Amino acid sequence: MRSLEAAMLEARRTLSALRRAGVLDAVDAHVALRLGRRGGVENADVMTALALAVRAPRHGHECVDLQTAQTATMRPPEAEGDAPALPVDRDQWIADVAASGMVQPGTAPGMQPFCLVGSKLYTDRYWRYQQLVAQRLTALARRPLRSIHDPAVFKAALDQLFRPADGKPEAQLNRQRLAAAVATLRDLTVITGGPGMGKTWTVRNILALALLDHPADAPPLRIALCAPSGKAAVRLREALTEDLRAVLLPALESVVGADQAQAISGHILRLEAITIHRLLEWQPASPTRFKHNCDRPLLADLVVVDECSMIDLAMLAKLLDAIGPETRVVMLGDANQLASVEAGTALSDICSLAPGGAVASPPLRQALTHQAGLEHIGQIEDQHELGLADAIVQFNKNHRFAEDSPIGQLAQACLHGGENVQAALDLFGIDDALQRTSHSAGQLSSQALSQIEAHALEVMSLLSQGPQGQPEQVFHRRVLDTMDTHRVLCAHRRGPLGSVQLNQQLADRLRRGANTREQAWEGQPIIVRVNDNTVGRSNGDVGMIVRQGDALVAAFPGPDPLPRDEHSAGSEHLNLVEYLALARLPEHESCFAMTIHKAQGSQWPHITVVLPAKPSPVLTRELIYTAITRAQETVTVLGDEAILGHALSTPIQRASGLAEALESQASQ
Repeated sequence: MRSLEAAMLEARRTLSALRRAGVLDAVDAHVALRLGRRGGVENADVMTALALAVRAPRHGHECVDLQTAQTATMRPPEAEGDAPALPVDRDQWIADVAASGMVQPGTAPGMQPFCLVGSKLYTDRYWRYQQLVAQRLTALARRPLRSIHDPAVFKAALDQLFRPADGKPEAQLNRQRLAAAVATLRDLTVITGGPGMGKTWTVRNILALALLDHPADAPPLRIALCAPSGKAAVRLREALTEDLRAVLLPALESVVGADQAQAISGHILRLEAITIHRLLEWQPASPTRFKHNCDRPLLADLVVVDECSMIDLAMLAKLLDAIGPETRVVMLGDANQLASVEAGTALSDICSLAPGGAVASPPLRQALTHQAGLEHIGQIEDQHELGLADAIVQFNKNHRFAEDSPIGQLAQACLHGGENVQAALDLFGIDDALQRTSHSAGQLSSQALSQIEAHALEVMSLLSQGPQGQPEQVFHRRVLDTMDTHRVLCAHRRGPLGSVQLNQQLADRLRRGANTREQAWEGQPIIVRVNDNTVGRSNGDVGMIVRQGDALVAAFPGPDPLPRDEHSAGSEHLNLVEYLALARLPEHESCFAMTIHKAQGSQWPHITVVLPAKPSPVLTRELIYTAITRAQETVTVLGDEAILGHALSTPIQRASGLAEALESQASQ
């Protein structure tokens, strides 16, 4: 007993020192001490390892790697002094943890609260999430290939839907066409690529092909569209319906005739994109549980999941757990984009299995040739057997901006870092598309603040002019669309140069010091901070406070785009704006600026990126890549060159074992 009490005293001292240094918080230490006492742990270093494993998911890690962990990289940027060092002999530390009785080996799951796989220590919950994801993805990828109902019609539709813009035969493999064929033949397809590479455009064609190939005498095809956030779901819906009648409809009419083409396009127009939480039917009484799971799978034939880089390991596990035995899954996302806010780098780990982004096993290669009529099959790498790697298709052609454009070059530099960093920094100022301004004494310069304020004033000026004979919905949509021509993105939410401070600063300037926390005001841009299905609003929805009659209401963009002729007949029947009484508005805040995390899945013509004045753990090249690729035309960076260079040189570092788990499943 004395030995245990001495160990507990030493453990408390060590964990307290780590708390003071900002490495741990009270919950981490409390859980480790409580479990350690119950398990009879007599080693303070083992207690430290347990506390670090508990800490890991809150900081984006699935686990803690005991071989490489360093307290210096775990501390907040404002922390002062030195943090206690971890054990020097890492092999002995790992051996002590393994012998403690608190861990189960990854090969033999048991009842212990932790799991040790090599040098990686997990909480039992996150290890099980990882195993579930690896097992379900592998099982989906190994399902037998589907047969195309009418190969001749399918190939004709592929030819029309993916016809080159210049009409000339393609000399290279069209990866968008490949993805559409793979998604028709397989029960799992992972489509990855940067912004502007046509992922959602390709998915719209995949939906059309799925409806086209669906037997006429079968029950209607049940399609579910979802994304991690409300904003991403709205963007998915907009992308699927954009120019649908002008582009998709004529292509289908040339293959199957007007009636069937109208039916297919009408089906797509009626589809609703929702959050993953809403799809799985989140249970408020049990926040970590959903209505749909392996015992009650989703009632869908095809599930499309957009912005998968934003999905954390736990949510992906719950989604895959709800996929039924006959359901197809199409996952979309940018594997190079900023990782999820919660733990994991799931999409990046999955896509690491096919670095070339186009491989095929013999059965898939044969089906692509004889059923889908795909050309240039020889450009696809070989794989021995059907599996996850040949379910992954990586796009490599950008349609938003050219690779040699300033934004394209900066995006490439963000991906590669190293010797490309200085070349990326040199791009600023050469072209108007990329501009950078340094901070003034750690704050935004008055010039930079005035430039941001100018756009807000432009929007408010337009709002003050009133409809001037336009239908109210058309007028308010014009205002909302003008607001969306520019967006300010901050690396941090809190602290100096964070989105909260900048929003308050701009609100005070625009309202001349009025208290914006107590009342809404006309022209105030807002962002919803929570999901609220009762009013149809989701976390990340951006709108504006406008006047409707004598009352102030919140206005959000509707699913229909503003018609090109704003005075044309019939515009009153479009759902251009969705209004919501302020009394029913969920938790929200001003949105002159938002965090880069919140911006994922969106795009704007011009963005302004606000970097902190000091280095920060969140400043990585993935963060900068995510920010600048939100822009369609121009990027302005407000931050010192040294800070930007530091970010471009720093890849995201998260401890994850999913890639190894997927490889292990593939070898079984």
